[in-house]
Amino acid sequence: MGIWIDSNGQSWDINMEGRALAEMQKNPDFKFCWIRDTPGIDDESNLNFYHEETIREQKRQVFNKVVTVNCADGSQATGKVYHWANGFSYNCSLKHWFILCTKD
Repeated sequence: MGIWIDSNGQSWDINMEGRALAEMQKNPDFKFCWIRDTPGIDDESNLNFYHEETIREQKRQVFNKVVTVNCADGSQATGKVYHWANGFSYNCSLKHWFILCTKD
């Protein structure tokens, strides 16, 4: 697995690696965020983050295109959720985090 290092030098072992992670690490438009730092983001009734869609006759919670969140480096950012890890991921003990992309 790869290591995410934020603008404050904090690092986390995440379930991404290789070229994708390397490109994101170089790009300041990608931010590491903890779900717990943004109240309501993990609450399916909070329309600031989710809306409901029916996909193949099954209702699903889908992220809104643009959300405002608190990032792990202490900043607040607006963008779209790029990668979401709400539970344990393969070969990674870190959970309840996501990567936000601030650029369209």
